Amino acid sequence: MFNYKRQFKRYGKSFVAVVNGTEGYYDKETGEYVPPQEPKEENMMGIIAQVGDDDLKNDEGGLLTVEDKKILIDTDHYSLHRDQKVVVQGEIYQVRKIAPYSLYSHFMKVYIKRESV
Repeated sequence: MFNYKRQFKRYGKSFVAVVNGTEGYYDKETGEYVPPQEPKEENMMGIIAQVGDDDLKNDEGGLLTVEDKKILIDTDHYSLHRDQKVVVQGEIYQVRKIAPYSLYSHFMKVYIKRESV
């Protein structure tokens, strides 16, 4: 297994992930009502890069453009999910594709698509 911890410390940049809220529900064990939670922002760190020519050519359906990005995140500390919102330098993106590398190491490559303004 490869360890990329030094690269995450050296090249990591902060970004914000919007964690979806939850609807209210009744707890099955206690029978008590758990109130709904609003979406919240969570600060994360990752290596943020532009998508390259290979990413643009190999994307399924040609969904990626030069305005989109990819983020490498350390799965020991963070996790992102498909369709989750991400804010990078004030721009809003949506997680489109996740390439897990957990078999080889402790990170995942996440492709994010810029939302139109």
